[in-house]
Amino acid sequence: MSTPRVSVIIPTYNWSGVLRFSIPSVLRQTFRDFELLVIGDACTDDSAEVTASFGDPRVRWHNLPRTAGSQAGPNNAGLEMARGEYVAYLGHDDLWYPTHLGSLVEALDRTGADLAYAVAILYGPPGTGIRGVSGLVVPQPGERLHHIPPSSLLHRRDLIARIGPWKDHRTIRLPHDYELLVRAWEHGQSFVPTGRLSVFKFTAAWRPDAYRTRSTDEQAEWARRMETEPDFLERELLDVVTAYATGKAVEIGAPPDAPPGELVERSKSYKGVDTELPAKERRASLRFEFDQVLPGFEWHGIERDPRHGTFQWSGPGTRSSVHLPLVNDRDLEITFRVLHWLERDVLDGLRLEVNGEPVALTRHIETFGGMVFEGRLPAAALARSLGPPRLTFLIHRTVAPADLDPSSGDRRRLGLAFNWIEVRA
Repeated sequence: MSTPRVSVIIPTYNWSGVLRFSIPSVLRQTFRDFELLVIGDACTDDSAEVTASFGDPRVRWHNLPRTAGSQAGPNNAGLEMARGEYVAYLGHDDLWYPTHLGSLVEALDRTGADLAYAVAILYGPPGTGIRGVSGLVVPQPGERLHHIPPSSLLHRRDLIARIGPWKDHRTIRLPHDYELLVRAWEHGQSFVPTGRLSVFKFTAAWRPDAYRTRSTDEQAEWARRMETEPDFLERELLDVVTAYATGKAVEIGAPPDAPPGELVERSKSYKGVDTELPAKERRASLRFEFDQVLPGFEWHGIERDPRHGTFQWSGPGTRSSVHLPLVNDRDLEITFRVLHWLERDVLDGLRLEVNGEPVALTRHIETFGGMVFEGRLPAAALARSLGPPRLTFLIHRTVAPADLDPSSGDRRRLGLAFNWIEVRA
């Protein structure tokens, strides 16, 4: 058996439908000298059968005997199996343009660099128009790295021997994919950009309950468009320009620091990965302050009111969620404060759901101008999730401050500014 130049690794976990689109996006590459390793994180669905259905000898399936809980485990298993000079990664729910591998290999061959990366568009939840772009910024000495998703990367296989394997997310403070980049950079490994758009990322961490719904609508539509639209790349770039012009663009910078494993575990809960919350961690009463970075692009950054403490604006979409470790064997009372709003109709249209079930709300205005809402969370709705129940705040539109006052210069799409949530039995 000849040795391929590139080993492609797809880590996957119990979402076989997306493999029907990600695997073909590898097989359609104009660069043909590769092997494809699809590594299951102890999958229990039909992912093995879907992988085998393509009948391509370059494609191999391997399933881990025990779940690693993140892509680090499957990626390390794939690296042990890899035979190529170079290694590329593809998220199981992402897609590549046909020229992706060719442009990455050309960049490493031409420059002798250790790691190459492509430009990627990261898509917000359907209907939001939210877009992010990575891979445009060239890292400079002394600067903090911008995030580059694994689906954009190609590195020399022996890079891992120099810097070490992917690390278990429970042992590090940064997300494991970003930590690998930082480690390569700190070890003096050279990075080179292709400067070409070739990655389309449907970030599950931006899609609440992605692993429960397991929708493949976006992947199917983008795969169809890549095959049928000659101007597909130009259309996507114009779409990104529109997002920037309308305040729906998000910066793909460096992720926040957090206690070991917290960011990944919080993201898994948001995505609907069925990890049961232990009974000892559930609470019948709690107070949640909006003083932490929340998963998904459903909230803006943390701000502070001199009188009332931290708050966060919902937006840029019209759905914003919080996962709280609540008991699920009794009804609970909920109270929350909205501190600021730009337009009264946005406040008047506010709705709340718990795990998808509507919650009736009453409200009263406070003397300083904030609004306090109260309602009851039914035990039956709380029990619908194995993990922390999801509270979703829904509004009918967002507003940019610059639309109301052009001199403000603030083009963020804002909903409502939430101050705190209290839950009690």
